[in-house]
Amino acid sequence: MNYTAHSTLILGKPALKRLEALLKLMTDPEDLLRWARGEPTEYLLVSFHQGYAVLENLPAEGEATEIARLTHGFALEIGPDSGGPGWVCNGKKTVSLDPFDLHKAAKLLEQWKKNTPPIASSNKEAEKTLRKLLADK
Repeated sequence: MNYTAHSTLILGKPALKRLEALLKLMTDPEDLLRWARGEPTEYLLVSFHQGYAVLENLPAEGEATEIARLTHGFALEIGPDSGGPGWVCNGKKTVSLDPFDLHKAAKLLEQWKKNTPPIASSNKEAEKTLRKLLADK
């Protein structure tokens, strides 16, 4: 398995309908379930920003991107083992993080946020919602 130096996956409301698929694609889905139960995670960092869930440190190269495609999420992967600077993916389109394409990456994020509602209107409510839905898994 190839690894990535850093990955970030941002999830909005559409991802809530695809949590089962998200868990199947994760290298270590138990880490997310541990977070949902309030237990320490091994490597996964979960936070919330403007009502969106932010998952960091998914270890496998391409993992965040594949999950973004399935859940209508947004992925950032930096320093993949396969080489290159990394990429961003808005669930449909992928752009390299080459310095000449950074403006395209920023535009992808802006478009994604415009078209993807957050999980909830507040970070606290988004966290409560995601924990509750994952507790049933």
